Amino acid sequence: MKYFISIIEFFIRIKFNFNNPKKSEIILFDDETHGVMKNVLDDYKYFLLKSRVENITCIYLTKKILFLFIKNFNGNIMTAYLAALIEVINPKIIVTHIDNSLKFSDLAKKLHKKFHFLAIQNAYRAEIAEHKFRFKNKIISVDNTKKFYIPNLLCFGKFEVNLYKKYKIKVKNFFVVGSLRLANFNYYLKKFKINLKKDKYDICLVAESFTGRNELFGKKDFEEKAVLLIKFVIKFCKEHNKKLVFPLKYSNKNSELTYFRKYLTSEEYNVLIKKSLKRKDDFSTYLTMSQSKVSVGIISTILSEMLAVGQKILSCNLTPTQLWDFPVKGIHSIKNCDYKTFEKRLLKIYKMSKKEYISKIKKNKNYLVDYKKRYSTIEKIKNRINYFLSL
Repeated sequence: MKYFISIIEFFIRIKFNFNNPKKSEIILFDDETHGVMKNVLDDYKYFLLKSRVENITCIYLTKKILFLFIKNFNGNIMTAYLAALIEVINPKIIVTHIDNSLKFSDLAKKLHKKFHFLAIQNAYRAEIAEHKFRFKNKIISVDNTKKFYIPNLLCFGKFEVNLYKKYKIKVKNFFVVGSLRLANFNYYLKKFKINLKKDKYDICLVAESFTGRNELFGKKDFEEKAVLLIKFVIKFCKEHNKKLVFPLKYSNKNSELTYFRKYLTSEEYNVLIKKSLKRKDDFSTYLTMSQSKVSVGIISTILSEMLAVGQKILSCNLTPTQLWDFPVKGIHSIKNCDYKTFEKRLLKIYKMSKKEYISKIKKNKNYLVDYKKRYSTIEKIKNRINYFLSL
């Protein structure tokens, strides 16, 4: 019944356009990250291709599109329709910031001989190992890593190159460019002339999503163990009189905080509410972490980004899986510890100078996220786009 209702709602929402879309040299695939891509694509003319059913408000319907739809149809309506649109628009490049989109991979498999497909890494891809784990342990029946096909991956750092090769993900070319979100944050600071207040906070607790992880990993206590880190941080700040801040991951403050209620005591929950900062924009967490002495989390992408720019972090994995271990070992990483061990490590990091801290990381701090202050990721991506446009 829900399926039929969604179909009815879809046709009520959409409008039909009986003209072919205009030709463009660049297609931006998936409108969800349109804002993130703005600094990269502002100097170019491009077509914004909506790839999610819930976001589509217009359907192009012409004889040419219908012909190409039939030619590209292999059982999936959306793939055939998007492929038809791409062929009509006839770009040189299809670029996306949703590098893990299976729809993007489907289209790349079908059309990579005609067009250049560029995927810009959006986040740390712990899910690659997660997919393998779930398939091996028969939690899912399909190995999703086999579905990926990325002709050109513009990735964070050398770590991704090694990760994708390790798991035999089909990537034709790798280009290390760093993090676009981090570059956008730096652009934002310069544009609005924002001066960071050093050490405004002592400890920044990084918000991460644990919802549904028990089922995802087949572990009954995964979420409970993950939230144990929050308990540790709250206790640490109370015992050592440190200023705590908790920048929220999502804009809906109440729903995000309510999730933790069942795992925390009333006192802990009230502290979390009091110390939480509502998400104002895409840069709220970056701004908070950049003004904190130490940021603590498990596996969030932003931990790697902050490490790359020289900020002190502590990744602490208390979950019952090594899949959430921080990928680089050193002073900044700890796992399966009790509170006393956690306390000792965090105090040590807190008291260290940044120079000494960086010296104790086992690999170059840019191994995970390549960062060069004088050569922005925005410029690196533009250079790569210009290269493919010139071919």
